[in-house]
Amino acid sequence: MIPVLGLFSLVLGGGFKLVQSLQLWRAQPGQLNGQDYQHSGLFGHRSTSNLLGIQVPYRTTFTCRLETWFDRWAKKWGLSQELQWGHPDLDRKLFIVADSRPVQEIMSGNPALAALLLSLMDCQAHGVTFHSLTCHRGRLWVKFTRMKFGLSPIQSADLVLKCVPILQAISKAFEHPEVNTSRFWIDRAHRMALALGMLSSSLLVYGLIEIRDWESELSPKLLPNSDFQWHAITLSIALTALMLGLVFKLVRSTSRAHWTLLEVLLTGGIGLTMLTFSTLKEINTLNDVETARTVQAVVSEVRVVHRRNKIPRHVWQEFHIKLQANDDLPEMAFRAEASIFSHVQPGQHVQLQLHPGKLGYPWVSNPQPLSP
Repeated sequence: MIPVLGLFSLVLGGGFKLVQSLQLWRAQPGQLNGQDYQHSGLFGHRSTSNLLGIQVPYRTTFTCRLETWFDRWAKKWGLSQELQWGHPDLDRKLFIVADSRPVQEIMSGNPALAALLLSLMDCQAHGVTFHSLTCHRGRLWVKFTRMKFGLSPIQSADLVLKCVPILQAISKAFEHPEVNTSRFWIDRAHRMALALGMLSSSLLVYGLIEIRDWESELSPKLLPNSDFQWHAITLSIALTALMLGLVFKLVRSTSRAHWTLLEVLLTGGIGLTMLTFSTLKEINTLNDVETARTVQAVVSEVRVVHRRNKIPRHVWQEFHIKLQANDDLPEMAFRAEASIFSHVQPGQHVQLQLHPGKLGYPWVSNPQPLSP
């Protein structure tokens, strides 16, 4: 069951990350002076995101986007390394995500290319704000944002008239005979970041499935006064720190390092934490071969909780029983089956099986109401 679940998580989480990395967008065709271009969100389409691009005869990958505070913080503390244009305005405003040596050589110290980028960024008069310039999978496109929905046809035509020739000029700067044949053009950091993102997404999906199964279980129930949660959190932090250390070793000295670390922390770290909790519980309960001890406790409260899902529409009930503390058990609450809940009332005694736990975390199972 575990290999099947792991494969399902890899396909679902990794597949989602892979599709996201393709950066697909629905393009509308257009022509300017006999040159084909593609656009999205222009000419009356109600969108706060406007994209304008052209097809290019190479598979180079890079992104030039507005620099954020996180980018500046990461560079300050050495978490990532960014190529510098050698142009004060561009170095201050833009962050270059590119780790292929030939691409870096073309960008670095290229005044003509810097001037073209500055022209793309100077589009405030057209009602838009520059967001990023991206080259990926044979397409070079610029992304603009705006506060209001939609550009008028006149604004869109002006934007196309200005940007398409700039994109064509930028494209020519990267045309090289070896661009699709030499391995030096391959951005290995991009592939590494993608693989790490797929693995961390798979961990998150796996962890969510395991925690959902844990929540749906009616038995066994760990005692609340054990050190289980503290030990599980400590182990999760240690494993997450180890994972981040390995990731940093793989992507250090790249422009993608800081965002890759953040993604692994938020997705892989959370998934790893959930997996740690569920794995420790399974080891503690399923591998517990010690003889259980029969104990009793008094019911202090019973209540019905109504649950509802909007998608898919589903309504159900959960039955909760709360027990008073005694010499054998602390005060605790657990979910019970409807057949048991219907025979229990406050003040009644309940019989349970108390297990020592394989890892030393006591747990109870098989609650049964006793006759009053």
